[in-house]
Amino acid sequence: MEILSLLGTLYSIAIFVVYIVLIGCASKLAVRLGRENGAWVFFSILFTPVLGIILLHCLGKTDEQEKNDFLERKMWENNV
Repeated sequence: MEILSLLGTLYSIAIFVVYIVLIGCASKLAVRLGRENGAWVFFSILFTPVLGIILLHCLGKTDEQEKNDFLERKMWENNV
């Protein structure tokens, strides 16, 4: 009986770690897309990180982030 209890505990810890890693992925994606990091971390904790990641991909980059990426690309091309 002890082995089942141990396996259940290990399973719970593994699920928790995966959940935290997915929240980190949602956070990094929000920053990369120019979205507010804290709001998406809160959303991912409240609902699920997978839903947060899917919604971030559906929303895409903000207009400001698109402009910044374009300017960065142009500066890179001019320097090369």
